[in-house]
Amino acid sequence: MLNSAEITQSLDRLGFYVKAASEKIHSVHRDDIEYLFYIKRPEVNSKSGVVKKAPLVVHPDYLERIHAAKGYLYGIDPVTEDFFHSSNLKGFPTRIRTGKKPIQYGIAVNIEDEEALSRFVEWLGSPSDQVMPVASALDDIANAEAEFETASDTEKESIVKSRLGQGKFRDNLLNYWSECAVSGVTLPAFLRASHIKPWRDCTNAERLDTYNGLLLNTTLDAAFDRGFISFADDGRILISATLKDHAAELSISEQMSLKSVNELHRKYLDWHRRHVFDSENYQAASEAE
Repeated sequence: MLNSAEITQSLDRLGFYVKAASEKIHSVHRDDIEYLFYIKRPEVNSKSGVVKKAPLVVHPDYLERIHAAKGYLYGIDPVTEDFFHSSNLKGFPTRIRTGKKPIQYGIAVNIEDEEALSRFVEWLGSPSDQVMPVASALDDIANAEAEFETASDTEKESIVKSRLGQGKFRDNLLNYWSECAVSGVTLPAFLRASHIKPWRDCTNAERLDTYNGLLLNTTLDAAFDRGFISFADDGRILISATLKDHAAELSISEQMSLKSVNELHRKYLDWHRRHVFDSENYQAASEAE
């Protein structure tokens, strides 16, 4: 689990800035996140110099959303036995705790790693009713349940996490590409671990194959996943007729290409062009070569 110092560093990398600080807790903010995040600070005589137990405090309004997305938000563990109370939680609601005077309260949260924190932040920054991608992922996982019968618990967890763009699959893509495979974006919160051949159509081995993955920024990932773009064997971007008139709005251009293509990527790219990228677009692109 991340401690208070690690959470502070991770949130800084994710674009948060310090709003206010006190001896016991300090607040950070990012413009697309509705409420402040609070990070607990260690006691003055603390030997470790960090807070290890549930160091992040979030607004109570988030609790219901966190529970609703439990199957999606791996590595996010809210402490629900008791609220965290502090008069320093400015902007948070109040309740009667032990005395007569109401005091501000929030939800203390354990965070497994930076990947989980990045996904949590991105999810909070999206519209509260934007849940279809989660439902789609869970549907895919449920439909593939029979395929997991011979897999160990560890293998099953890796396969499931790969559908959610998490775990070993994402780690391998981060190590392989280190940045968006096309645009060069490096901020983890804006990078997606995208399967070339869709997860639902893969064998378990293909679901974990690094060469069946691209690390793409959020815009390119959405376009690739929906077949609006694809890539030729040499890495050149292919843009669908549907998207061409809007590509510039999304900062997508015909000059884009994958930074590199391994021979092992090509069978997956071919599958994507034939089955995800519209067949007429694929034919037109082939004839233009």
